[in-house]
Amino acid sequence: MTSDLANIKAWWKKLGDDGFVVLPPPTRDRYTQGEGHEDATELLAERGLPTDTSYAFWQWQSQEAALGSGKDLIAPLLLHWGGDHAVVKAGLGSGPEGYEITDGGPQSAFALDRVTVRGADGLPDPSDEAGVRQFLDELDEPLDRRTLPFRYRPLTDAEDDWLHARLAQTSDLERRGEFFNALALRNADRAEDADGLQAAWREQYAGDLTEYAEWSQLLVSLLRHEHRDVWEIVREIGPAAGMALAAAPSERSVAELARLTLDGPAGPAGDWLSAYAELHEVDLMTAAAAVGSELAEGGAESETWSRLHHRLSWSLVDAWEAEALDRQQAAAIANVRIAANDNLPRELRSVAAREVAGALPSLRDQAAEGDSAQQIAPDYTAAQLGADLERIDDADLLAGTGPVLTQYEGGLNDTWNDYRELSDADITWLHAQVADPQTEMQGLGYCLELLYSHGVATVEDVEALRRRWKSDLAKKYETTYVEWRHPLVTLTCLALDLGDPLGAELEKWWAKPTPKWKVNLRLLTFLGAPTDGKAAELWSFVESGEYDEGQLLTWVLARARLDDRRPVDVADELFASDVRAHDVEKTLIAVVDPRQPLWSNGIGNSVGWWHRIVEVADDPALSATAREAALRIAGQHWMIAHPDSARGVLPTDIDAASQWYADRTT
Repeated sequence: MTSDLANIKAWWKKLGDDGFVVLPPPTRDRYTQGEGHEDATELLAERGLPTDTSYAFWQWQSQEAALGSGKDLIAPLLLHWGGDHAVVKAGLGSGPEGYEITDGGPQSAFALDRVTVRGADGLPDPSDEAGVRQFLDELDEPLDRRTLPFRYRPLTDAEDDWLHARLAQTSDLERRGEFFNALALRNADRAEDADGLQAAWREQYAGDLTEYAEWSQLLVSLLRHEHRDVWEIVREIGPAAGMALAAAPSERSVAELARLTLDGPAGPAGDWLSAYAELHEVDLMTAAAAVGSELAEGGAESETWSRLHHRLSWSLVDAWEAEALDRQQAAAIANVRIAANDNLPRELRSVAAREVAGALPSLRDQAAEGDSAQQIAPDYTAAQLGADLERIDDADLLAGTGPVLTQYEGGLNDTWNDYRELSDADITWLHAQVADPQTEMQGLGYCLELLYSHGVATVEDVEALRRRWKSDLAKKYETTYVEWRHPLVTLTCLALDLGDPLGAELEKWWAKPTPKWKVNLRLLTFLGAPTDGKAAELWSFVESGEYDEGQLLTWVLARARLDDRRPVDVADELFASDVRAHDVEKTLIAVVDPRQPLWSNGIGNSVGWWHRIVEVADDPALSATAREAALRIAGQHWMIAHPDSARGVLPTDIDAASQWYADRTT
């Protein structure tokens, strides 16, 4: 019997025609969806096909999720695409025999899975693994993903009996957990169900209870049923138990959430907020004032305030979304209301003010231009918005603040565009983070890059890291998807520019052949005190065709410094070279603002990338090739292609982007 993967590949080979192209099945080199789109651009260029040709592919991440380590489906295989949705849908057809394709719509992927059958009662045969998986997936799907907490459709009597029978008859703990989860999501589980499962869970996962896939829902059930051992389990799990505790609020669970939060920065502050509000039957702002007061008294760190803010702001957004308020607009207004609320701790208000800072100009226009009585959110008028904006300005909430440097890299990366201009307060804060011995690799990379690119890094920054670099910075650190470089690269550039002795010391370290992770990264240090010799070595690497980790961008910036030219003009001339057009286009846009180059490995969908695309397209000093490329890329950016998915923008920003694009393409 052939595997699912073999069947899919055999069908895939037969697809494609003049207006539709499929990429070959992936290797690990096409790991992400973004790399799939890059491969498609290259393939179209190689075949001499129009850039708007429709295409489809899957990447290694999709394959891992769908097949695991085997060759048979354990989940649907997501098929990503570009071009015209209708053309792709027709090109894919109904899928290989025995399989079916689900169309996710113009803003989503297609999903390929096995065809399964069910009985008259709507239930799968227990021996049909694919059928059981699909049935459980359906039961795990909430009625509305936009509204928290999730709600699920009730079970029929037949479904309830079937799930309990499977739970009783199945010995495998993982599969038992899946059946239990479908019941517990609807509070249809029984105390004896939870008790039997927890015993096997605690025995099999004694080393780390959270490694069990269904642990969270099981813990909620144990809390609801007041299991005799539940508080012992909570203590063993620690802060990760926060969500389960919030899902079953009680005086004891709220007290436990408070303890876990006050014990350290990784505590479940947001879960404490949610549980407090539900237990005491108060609104979120009132709950935030109470929880925030305890946090302020306990000297909570910035990460804790960020967690509390995140839950508060997005809970407000979720509540307003039922009012058909745009999600990004709702997020901005939520942050304004938090920042302007005098009853909340300043630390919490400052986080909100930082989050909404980029949207303040648009919000001020909205408050000034609209009818003062117009409702722009539930029970919130344009006049109230204007008054709240004044309160934020008067409170000077941004002084001495910045993003949480230990948050996940995507979240920190989203704040990069907030720093295209640095205020004196920003510079002071960035210097302080570099000097703080507690600032870790990610935070140092972020802060040092901003200071260096804006030309305000100093010898004090070098001094702060002089004794730390060997122990703290000389380590592998991936910066593929962020806009800053490895902090040791940036420190080397700074030391060389300043003529500090540390520069020569670091150059000797970079020149050593080990560890291997730094061999090609060494070339990025050539931006510091550039010379024609360094530029020539960089260009030799570019011509070699090796994987680019920022070497081309470094060459452009170095060459611009040596020749006293705009980096964007240097990049523009590369269209006449043998460098791949895609790499030239990415570099062109990345360097258009030399005070803040963008170092991620692909053209992103952030607001920062959009602004730079517009700057290139509207620059009359650039070649027609450069401007046309920027306009084409603008059409692929989420601001135009998928405005509902664009992050950190208001509806007015989307409208302005759409008008800009229409003015240049119609």
